[in-house]
Amino acid sequence: MIATADTQKTIASVTALGAAHTVDFTGDISAQLGDIAPGGVDVVMHFADDPGPLITLVKSGGKFVSTMLGGPDAVQAEGVEVVSIYANPSQETLDRVAANESTGHTRVNIQQVFPLAETDQAFAAFTAGTLGKIAISVN
Repeated sequence: MIATADTQKTIASVTALGAAHTVDFTGDISAQLGDIAPGGVDVVMHFADDPGPLITLVKSGGKFVSTMLGGPDAVQAEGVEVVSIYANPSQETLDRVAANESTGHTRVNIQQVFPLAETDQAFAAFTAGTLGKIAISVN
């Protein structure tokens, strides 16, 4: 797995999550990735910024999965399957997420928890950048 990271702290974080390589997203991702995977990659998971430059990094027959697209037709890529995903908080989805978390299949890193009365500070922490999730407690 190759992950994006721009500081030693974020490199350590994504490496702990299983990344074998990192590329600095503040630089030329295509050039950096070319050094690691000259033929391209099988899958790109896209969570921020313009998808255009990243979709070109996917090998023919690969997948481009994005939370930033309105639908799979939002970008065109010959020979690449484009998958647009959105959260669907149905009971079935929430049960699957809870089961994956409880068995260790997935791992959510909660960076900080704020009480409901401090929601404005939670948003400020989020916009400042995080290495994990920001949570708001309603208890």
